Amino acid sequence: MEAAFIDQLDQIYWQGYGEEFKADNPDAFYRQFAEFKNQYHFIMKYETLFIRVLVAVHADHTSIAEIVNEVETQSKLSLTDTANFNILETEIYYQEYVTLKISIMAHNVKEKIRLGSSLGK
Repeated sequence: MEAAFIDQLDQIYWQGYGEEFKADNPDAFYRQFAEFKNQYHFIMKYETLFIRVLVAVHADHTSIAEIVNEVETQSKLSLTDTANFNILETEIYYQEYVTLKISIMAHNVKEKIRLGSSLGK
């Protein structure tokens, strides 16, 4: 908790202020620290945290929309509240990973050109 108080002082004034204040005037520092601890429990603090979960799937669908719809309606990915945080919102984002496939195709084209064969053969 003391580190959080020092960090808050550094954000209000300048980097290193909290430690300087503690060293230069410990009585005032600890008095204000005690007030901080008493008030801290009443302050509502919200942080935005983005958690990325990567899931690789094999699907028998022909479109991304069908895959996403099936995942959203028939699958479960569960994040639950804890004593220290509440889940406010979850969303499913999707991204196709085709980089490897394109890279392999480009390598094959370069190899064919290097061997002197035409792309039409």
